[in-house]
Amino acid sequence: MAACGQWGRYARGRENYGHSMVVDPWGMVIAQAGERAGTLVTELDMEYLHAVRQRMPVQRHRRRDLFG
Repeated sequence: MAACGQWGRYARGRENYGHSMVVDPWGMVIAQAGERAGTLVTELDMEYLHAVRQRMPVQRHRRRDLFG
């Protein structure tokens, strides 16, 4: 999963801290950005992802009648 974290100060004193990251299916952080604007680049192991999906078959629970 890739998650983008906004960074900087905004109107009415709101402040965001960045730390965009890429996380594997088991929650391990693969790559993480810091507290500033930047670019995050990482390689994905698609064979590993396929193996995890075989052990964690969440797609079997997909409601195709609701989400196509």
